[in-house]
Amino acid sequence: MGRPGAVRSALVSDAKITIEEVAFGSAPAQAIIMAAADELDRRYGPETDSKPLDPEDFEPPNGSFLIARIDSHLAGGVGLRRVAQDVGEIKRLWVRPDLRCHGVGALLMAAVEEAARDLGQTLVILETGPLQPEAVALYASTGWEVVDRHPIPLSDYPDAIRFLKRFSG
Repeated sequence: MGRPGAVRSALVSDAKITIEEVAFGSAPAQAIIMAAADELDRRYGPETDSKPLDPEDFEPPNGSFLIARIDSHLAGGVGLRRVAQDVGEIKRLWVRPDLRCHGVGALLMAAVEEAARDLGQTLVILETGPLQPEAVALYASTGWEVVDRHPIPLSDYPDAIRFLKRFSG
C-alpha cells in the first residue's frame, strides 16, 4: 500500500470503499479473522484451520493486514505474511457475504498484491478449498495461477486449491 496507514479508496456502486493497513491485533483485523474462521468452520467443520496465526507475521516488514470499509462499516479484510525470503502468503481473505461479487474482494486482492511488492515479495502464494467457489473464481479472474503444489509447502490438506502469482523484482 506504499506506506503504513496508507488508505486506498474507490467507488463500488454508489458507495465509497476505503482500504487501509491496520495492526493485526486491532479490533477490525480481529473481527475479520473471527468472521473468516467462523465461515471456514461452517463450510468445512469445526476448527478447520486450528493453527494459530502469529501477529508478528502480519506486521511490517514481515507482512501486512488490510481492511476494507464502506462508509466506515467493515466490509472485509486480508492478511499477508512472509513465508520465505521473497515469498508471501495470503491469509484470511474475507468479504462480508452481502458485499460479495461487488468488487470488494478484487480491491482487497489488488491492495494486498501492492503490499507484497512493497515488501519485496516476488512470489505470493495462497490456498483455498473446494467449498469456496467464489474465492476460486476471484483468484482466477484476477490473474492467479492454479498449481498442483507450491514451491514452499503450506499445508498437507489434500483438497486444497493452490494459487500463486509472480511479480518482477
